[in-house]
Amino acid sequence: MVKLYCLDISLFENEFDNILPALSPKRIEKINCLVKKEDKLRSMGSELILKYAIRDENLNCEFNLLQNEYGKPHLAGADHFYFNLSHSGRFVVCATANQPVGVDIEKICDVNLKIADRHFSPAEKQ
Repeated sequence: MVKLYCLDISLFENEFDNILPALSPKRIEKINCLVKKEDKLRSMGSELILKYAIRDENLNCEFNLLQNEYGKPHLAGADHFYFNLSHSGRFVVCATANQPVGVDIEKICDVNLKIADRHFSPAEKQ
């Protein structure tokens, strides 16, 4: 079964300094390398939502993320727990399952279609 978790990062943007010490050292290091506050919040939200999913799944293991040979993270000691994270705009999502799983979100923005008139052929515009 696939479970999907969603987090709005604006819910904790004023608590950034209070939450930061509860994160893993690797996540804190990553956050400290980011420049934009929204990027920092999305990174923070990624670990928070994953920790929530682990607790919701009643997994009895420490929060210890490892990477496979392709750089995909997995939770040490949880061989049948698969997860995938995605973030865009003010949302972070996490999908979990007992088999490989994927999730992707994208913030929808208005597009100026007049750009297509200037740069695309009629067939491309179709």
